[in-house]
Amino acid sequence: MELDDAASRMKRATGLLEWSKQQSQNFDFAESLEKFRDGMKEQHGKPGGITHKGAADDGGIGPAYIIYREHLPGTFGRRSASVGHFS
Repeated sequence: MELDDAASRMKRATGLLEWSKQQSQNFDFAESLEKFRDGMKEQHGKPGGITHKGAADDGGIGPAYIIYREHLPGTFGRRSASVGHFS
């Protein structure tokens, strides 16, 4: 969870920095935000975020998640969209 938080903070910082560079004015926060982001990268490297599949694998239910991901949402989505399928 700590690495997911770090990944999220770095991604948000990068987005704000990219936005600030496209503006016609300079912002006071840009330099300190860039230092913060660089410090996070140095401390954590380039962490990946938490994914549903990764969490399922870590919890020992990866194969079941694959079945859920591929079968259930599509099946229930189609059935709920057509009248009379559950009668």
